Amino acid sequence: MYKQLIIVCDFNIDSSILNDFDYLITQNIELTSQYQCKINNEIVDFDYLIISSKISKRIMSEDGYIITNNNFETNIDNYFAIGNCIRSDKDINEQLKIIIEFIKEN
Repeated sequence: MYKQLIIVCDFNIDSSILNDFDYLITQNIELTSQYQCKINNEIVDFDYLIISSKISKRIMSEDGYIITNNNFETNIDNYFAIGNCIRSDKDINEQLKIIIEFIKEN
């Protein structure tokens, strides 16, 4: 299976922000390679990943927070972080809008 965007979180988001994407929202994944994961024993290839917790040792963090840039991208290309796992005063949907706009522009 292929999904352009996978979001791993356990909270409600405004899915209308994602209208232009082939996406999947799930609470749990197992990364099998940089752009492939296993969800419910099914292999899924993806282009972009949005996470709400640290799911890989390769994702850099400091003082318990995932390190991101202004677009909430982590140190791994096309991996983004939202929610309480990052230092941001923006709400989840504002964070998601910033990420989606960044993806659309690139």
